[in-house]
Amino acid sequence: MIGYPRIQLKVRRAQVSYLYANGSYSMPALFLITLLAIWTSGPYVLSPLWHAWLVSSVIILAGRTTHLWWRRTRRSTSIRRLEYEYFIGSTCSAIVWCMGLIFFMSRLPDVERMLMLLLSCMYISASGVLLLNSARCFYATVVPIAAVILLELSTELSPSRNLLMAVVLFCLLFAALARRHVLHWQLADLADRYAHAAMARKLKRTTETLRIASQQDGLTELANRGWFDEQLSTYWRRCSRAVSPLALLLIDVDHFKHFNDKYGHQAGDECLRQMGWLIQGALRREEDLAARYGGEEFVVLLPYTGLEGARQMAARIQQALQQKQIPHQASSVASIVTCSIGVAAITPDMHNDSAELVERADVALYRAKRQGRNRIVIAD
Repeated sequence: MIGYPRIQLKVRRAQVSYLYANGSYSMPALFLITLLAIWTSGPYVLSPLWHAWLVSSVIILAGRTTHLWWRRTRRSTSIRRLEYEYFIGSTCSAIVWCMGLIFFMSRLPDVERMLMLLLSCMYISASGVLLLNSARCFYATVVPIAAVILLELSTELSPSRNLLMAVVLFCLLFAALARRHVLHWQLADLADRYAHAAMARKLKRTTETLRIASQQDGLTELANRGWFDEQLSTYWRRCSRAVSPLALLLIDVDHFKHFNDKYGHQAGDECLRQMGWLIQGALRREEDLAARYGGEEFVVLLPYTGLEGARQMAARIQQALQQKQIPHQASSVASIVTCSIGVAAITPDMHNDSAELVERADVALYRAKRQGRNRIVIAD
């Protein structure tokens, strides 16, 4: 799963986020270790150089802490920049610590020298936790300090130094192995998390696609009969509560059977698609609904609309169809495709129901056909 570029990018971003989050916990430990080192070495190596080392250590740690706080209050899209900033801070800390070991260790008594070496081991451990999610920062910090410690221990062999050298090597090996195993677990966990999130999004898209398919007519891409019936019931209740009219247009393509006989069923399907697109294009409000009612019949539901508004919508649809100029030489009405429209509107109340609205529109459509087709008839 790591191989997918988008998931890999998200995992890398999460690693850098962990890098900054770990700093909030490990930085106080580095402060404490530095203060102990200052307390251990101060009485023996007071000099301008030591004071410079002290000030540099405190300034760098304070700067890194401030940087952590500042970055937590801002958003950055550059993962590389975030890691580079952290690399600069951790490398500067490692350099200053190594300089302190190199310049001052020889001036310390044996006990304080061993204590400084132990503090250095603690520094490595704290840094290892802090820099777990960045190999570059981890090795740039841990390896130089460990090398200086081992170099100092190897200058004079003794049982205590040999033991401490073994401890340092063990800590270094343990830190590297722990980083590898923890990082592997972390990567696997992040990859699974993002992969599951991707699968959840895909499932959501699939569910949405199936939902739309269950509501949509496959040919015209309008709402299907089932979704229209459901929306008719919904808006009937809403208009009843609002005491507002609900209008319905029932549209029939004139002599569509003759069209199929002359041009073929594929041309007929294309004609219905064009009809669906122009009906949908005529709608002006989000709540208006166009649906394929069955065969060559279409229906338009217009909530909160009276007869005059419905008549204007019907005229707009007829005008759009006329401008489309779809040839229909088999029609007895015109040489282009035309339609008949029945218009009805009712203010829902306890004395009527949605079936009455559909019946009125159907009667008006029947009258439009009886009167010669290619016309709009408004229900009584």
